[in-house]
Amino acid sequence: MLGLKMNDKELIEKLGGAALVAKKLGYEGKKGICRVMNWKRRGIPSKVRLEHLGYFMSPLMQAGDKNENTKGN
Repeated sequence: MLGLKMNDKELIEKLGGAALVAKKLGYEGKKGICRVMNWKRRGIPSKVRLEHLGYFMSPLMQAGDKNENTKGN
């Protein structure tokens, strides 16, 4: 990978927070938000990450683009 390290808590925050991630993934109400909040401590389940790979990879790719643009400056 591009030498990037972002833990699941940072990733969820980068995606807009637990409420927005829950909504985007189709997890309704307080239970959905609570589920995503738990991922901040326990990690995003592999199954969920694979089912929504493009969604979870987008912030990492954007960060990679920024790192590539600043190299050599």
